Amino acid sequence: MSTSHGRLLPVTNRKAIDSSGRIASLYDAYKDLIFESINLSMKGKRCQEIKSRKCMIINGNRDQKENILKTIGVENELRLSLSLNLRDKTGLAEILDYSNPINEYTRFFYYFYLGREEQVGDNPIRISYSDKPTKPPIGTTHIITGIKTGIEIIAVLQLTSDTQRIVEIDNALQQLRTFLLNDDKILKLTQQEENLLTNSIHTKIYSNTHDLRDINRLDDVCRFLKQAQNKTINDIVYYILRPINWLYPFYTGPGVEFISLPEHLSNNIE
Repeated sequence: MSTSHGRLLPVTNRKAIDSSGRIASLYDAYKDLIFESINLSMKGKRCQEIKSRKCMIINGNRDQKENILKTIGVENELRLSLSLNLRDKTGLAEILDYSNPINEYTRFFYYFYLGREEQVGDNPIRISYSDKPTKPPIGTTHIITGIKTGIEIIAVLQLTSDTQRIVEIDNALQQLRTFLLNDDKILKLTQQEENLLTNSIHTKIYSNTHDLRDINRLDDVCRFLKQAQNKTINDIVYYILRPINWLYPFYTGPGVEFISLPEHLSNNIE
């Protein structure tokens, strides 16, 4: 928690569906829109390496495009903004426009790698600014005071209806998952397994990383992801938000008191 004149202010994480923001960008958490940035000193910025990994294989069922965003941790407010078209569907959110049917022959292959975290200091009084406006734009609820960088992908796989091949493909997918989570350097797939992944699957990739969007073979995607574990990744996966009163303690304009919808109301609207 941060403070503003003795009040505790919550620190919030928000998935970076729109990766155009940076530290000191102003943010509308009702519509998940990014406004202008403020030039501030980064002298007190803290950086921490994390290097954590997560990988899931999720079996499909009907009407799961919206549910998959919830499964991977997209916040209620952000999902609602996307469902109501309050902001563009970019990055992972483009999955909402996936046109093929989702059914028992669908698999979602999800991978998340968190590389590092950067944040400015907790006390805004100690941060210097070169062009801080006298007040934020109307609609501003938060300021981005930190970012988390890494790679996040969802591969939507449409399988053949052949039961035996489905079993073999599911086994190959488990091998890919194990490869990404353990310390093996080489992906060990048989030629038959590679052929199955290539010829028996329609693959569509959604990611925060542009380099992945044009790769159609899942095994090639996994090799790329493995190599990236040893590199510095600058693509943003999360924003760390503080209420706008952290920077403007006397501001009383619209949105200054951000009120989140209860989860059951958000789910009903979706």
